Amino acid sequence: MTSATPRRRAREAVFQALYQAEVCGDALPTAWAGVPQRDQLPSDAKAYAEELIRLLSQHLPEVDAALRPQLENWRLERLGMTDRGALRLGAAELLFAEETPVRVVLDEAVELASRFGGDGSGAFVNGVLDRLARRARPGDFQPSGVAGGDA
Repeated sequence: MTSATPRRRAREAVFQALYQAEVCGDALPTAWAGVPQRDQLPSDAKAYAEELIRLLSQHLPEVDAALRPQLENWRLERLGMTDRGALRLGAAELLFAEETPVRVVLDEAVELASRFGGDGSGAFVNGVLDRLARRARPGDFQPSGVAGGDA
């Protein structure tokens, strides 16, 4: 098994903060301060994670608004916390971290959902974020099967 890339570790730490914020009812920056892995991240990964925390903290209503139309027959509030967290993190990267390639965003969100969610979570997250990517970044969207690096 290969070790996770620094950005994957950053995303996992942000995902944990999103989960903790929901479970405890804390603000995302407060939850982030309580994630033990954040202090173990390399400096560049920690900086990226903190940028994602900032983006999510500032733009969560916009992220949720962008996700809602993509949820066919589902309500965001009714999703499991792990699926909702993976979707929010992926959507924030799609909408506000445009330097990260679409394929990387989708792959990373699917990995989180598959690892921490239930059966079918990865496919569900992939479908929702794929629809969002086609609308939010049509010029950057790469069809399935095109490999991307970890940006």
